[in-house]
Amino acid sequence: MVMVAEIVPGKDVWNRDDLTVSTLRSLARFEDPSLALDRDHLNRVLGRGRRPAALIDIVTVPTPEGAQWQDLSIVMDELEFSYRGLGKPGKRGFKDCGCENRVKGEYPDRLWELLRQFALGGGELVEESLDTKTRNNLKQYVSELRERLQAVFAGIDGDPIVKPPASRYRTVFAITSKDGITLGFPVGIGWSGMSIAETHAGNIRFTGDVPQRFRVYRDGQAENRGGEMGEGLGPRTKEHNLQTLRLLGKDGRPNRAGQALLDTLRGDGRVKRGEYDKGMEDLCGILCRLTGIESEAFTFRGDRGEWDALFDASSERVSR
Repeated sequence: MVMVAEIVPGKDVWNRDDLTVSTLRSLARFEDPSLALDRDHLNRVLGRGRRPAALIDIVTVPTPEGAQWQDLSIVMDELEFSYRGLGKPGKRGFKDCGCENRVKGEYPDRLWELLRQFALGGGELVEESLDTKTRNNLKQYVSELRERLQAVFAGIDGDPIVKPPASRYRTVFAITSKDGITLGFPVGIGWSGMSIAETHAGNIRFTGDVPQRFRVYRDGQAENRGGEMGEGLGPRTKEHNLQTLRLLGKDGRPNRAGQALLDTLRGDGRVKRGEYDKGMEDLCGILCRLTGIESEAFTFRGDRGEWDALFDASSERVSR
């Protein structure tokens, strides 16, 4: 096998016909910042004499000239997704995207399930929610998902999935789940370690203290070498708009749970509403689903007719 940087020379360069020639660009990519190999591509180029894999049928999405991944918005269900932002809206099922499990049949494959994890994370992949096999092969699976998305939305150039330094994989396009997103905080976190704030831009920012690993340096140790791994609590922040959090109505205004949240944040965690207020009941369920915290997020003070948040609540849009 011969590897070339980017351009494959003509056949007249080689004096033999049994060479396999492939570009490094198609085989590998830098990710965080190690080199990740595309195993499927390597298997394909070295698969002479093997039984050829079945062709994948993909129903592409028409894209206008000049479309970018940032224009695309996807809402994903268990077996299909709807898309907007590329002209006429439409839908595609897992079979349309070539994501049918070839062994089981009539079931989505691992790439579809990985895309659903992105949807549940509001565009960010929460690795803690993945099974062991997916975590161990994550770079390969993400590389395959990139190629599949580029095939479905064939008219859009560039990478649909990126991984900023010291961050998680995230989609360049907007993607959410029809059932709502989850924030991916680990099991065991409580409301006392959670803060929720309304930002100047009108987004909702969730910050929770979660277990993290970090390097500890003793006296005299250089920061670029040595040190020991330690564990402790550190902040993890997730920020989404009201639409992604499913807190907007069809008219584009906050629904009753969304308004209850805004009233809570702008009241520094206190809001005067009735004990059986529907907005507060909806909000309690939504916050538990988003954070994974099963206990109630509020206490009701009957003597005051007031709901008190058990988390730190604030708003950057309210002058103090």
